[in-house]
Amino acid sequence: MSATARTAPAEVSAQLMPAVGPPTPTRRMLGRLGIELAWVVGMLGLYNVGRYIAKQHVAPAFDNAMQLWDFERWMKIPSEQTLQATVLNAWPWGIEMANRYYATVHFPLTLAFLVWMFLRRPDHYLWIRRSLVILTCAALVGHLAFPLAPPRMLPQLGFVDTGVLFNMSVYGADGANSIANQYAAMPSLHVAWAALVAVGLITSTRTRWRWFWMIHPALTLAVVVVTANHYWLDGIIGLLLLIIALTVTVRARPEPDAEDAEEPADDAPVDTPAKAPGTPETPEVAAPAPARVGAGVSLSALADTPSDTLDTPELRP
Repeated sequence: MSATARTAPAEVSAQLMPAVGPPTPTRRMLGRLGIELAWVVGMLGLYNVGRYIAKQHVAPAFDNAMQLWDFERWMKIPSEQTLQATVLNAWPWGIEMANRYYATVHFPLTLAFLVWMFLRRPDHYLWIRRSLVILTCAALVGHLAFPLAPPRMLPQLGFVDTGVLFNMSVYGADGANSIANQYAAMPSLHVAWAALVAVGLITSTRTRWRWFWMIHPALTLAVVVVTANHYWLDGIIGLLLLIIALTVTVRARPEPDAEDAEEPADDAPVDTPAKAPGTPETPEVAAPAPARVGAGVSLSALADTPSDTLDTPELRP
């Protein structure tokens, strides 16, 4: 036998790798983005179907408009026509800016809000998207069940189509080539979506300036009324539907951030019980350190080792 010791070859177990690796963060992000785009496309498709159906209800839309107008007067709600005429005579360029706001802010700002929430506040995005879907579907039901002609289609009541007046109408002069539902004034998605944007940004951010987002729905309500695109009740009903949608999705909202909770500081002083007067102070005695077992020392050997502090004569050998 050779003096050289033979060693058996070490067994190397090869780890089986899956054929398809786990999805990378980029792939997961693209997958989620595809799902969200599908939601948006599906919601727009459903809304367009409702738009074409509602276009057939022209006569009921005008009948409902006159009934709503009489109901608002019975409720003593301020006249939209008086407000429009006052602003149009005293501040015509303000009406022009209101039409520009109505045409260019509503959808782009809502879309930018959803993208920002998806990228920067993903924990809040889910309940925002659910609220938007519930709100839009409820509004679509309202558009089909209660078709309503907007005030700008009622010149006999003194209303002016300011979009046509300033050549800024998103519907056109007759609305024939419009991609929007002309008879879907009730409820106002302009006001409801603007309020959802404000609620989402106020809830998901912590800056002190976040409350200024309440200006957006308030300004939107004033814009849709002064441009004769909606009645006051259109915006009020839109806000009520938003409250219902937020109530349904309340459980999907994330808990408040842990950093917002009040925690005691690490260097906070620890309260010690007060000593009675006249009590002598005793020096603090350090607790003996636990014995550590070193390499090569058994516990039985440590147990048989006499303590150095035993000085009693009787115990000496």
